[in-house]
Amino acid sequence: MDIQEKKRKLREKIWKLLEEKGVARFPLPLKDRIPNFEGSDKAAELLTTLPEWKKEKIVVSNPDFAQQKVRELALKDSNPPTTLPLAKGEQAPGKILIMATPRLKEGYLKIDPKNVKGKEEQASTIAGAFKYGKKLKEFKKSNYHGPFILEIYSHENIPSYENLLVGREKFLNIWNRI
Repeated sequence: MDIQEKKRKLREKIWKLLEEKGVARFPLPLKDRIPNFEGSDKAAELLTTLPEWKKEKIVVSNPDFAQQKVRELALKDSNPPTTLPLAKGEQAPGKILIMATPRLKEGYLKIDPKNVKGKEEQASTIAGAFKYGKKLKEFKKSNYHGPFILEIYSHENIPSYENLLVGREKFLNIWNRI
């Protein structure tokens, strides 16, 4: 059995298990999707407590519903690293959000938290990202200077096998702390 077949079987097993246990959430059915599950909002909140989250200025995410809360929290983040002087009592703007468009048909969108103050929940949706975001002709991490990117990716949006391995290692290190 090749690696693609193993991955397909594992995905099908996970989709079935989530549905059988009654923890699958919209959008349903889970087949052929990044699954949303009961507790995903709590997982997103826990993600914001990690040092990796706190130090990053940019969050890169896929457009799947399962990561919507992560995107919203990134835009709302009140303590991103900043070198900007802030007035007394003023909160720093949230993190910049780079979101892949569905199936990467239109590339990536950049949502600046300063432009969506009070509209973060809407801006974290696909429709809201298109409404409030700016289309990027291309997205190269090398154009951004760190500390900078926390990637929340699906396998479909990772450009190379090398990035998959690096992303998987980072994800597993973070996931083990949640």
